[in-house]
Amino acid sequence: MIEIEAGDSVSPRVFPATRLPLSVGRRSVDFPLDRHGVWDRHVVLSRDDEGWIVATPHAEAAIFREGKQLGPSTRLKNGDSLELGSARLRFRISSGRQRSLLTLETLTWSGLLALVLAQILLLIRF
Repeated sequence: MIEIEAGDSVSPRVFPATRLPLSVGRRSVDFPLDRHGVWDRHVVLSRDDEGWIVATPHAEAAIFREGKQLGPSTRLKNGDSLELGSARLRFRISSGRQRSLLTLETLTWSGLLALVLAQILLLIRF
């Protein structure tokens, strides 16, 4: 899962992105940002052919990472801080939730218990 954190450090707004592509901007987008200098559809986050997450800005919009303007399609790294007009976004890949292993563990322990009981019965019988 991808998390995008927007706003100031006191009250950041975290958006969990569960699907890509994801559009960010003022209007008609998945993640709205109503800030000065942000275009209607400022940037789209998507995956490239190798599975990397890339930021593709609108043709006339500018995105900066650490003070340097990004190109037409730039790969993002975990923890990148992006500037879209007056908005600052922190991009991070969050850890996925581990699926529950309760059923598998229960079956495993039940099988081991059955095996021990079978061995005890064999010892008593012979």
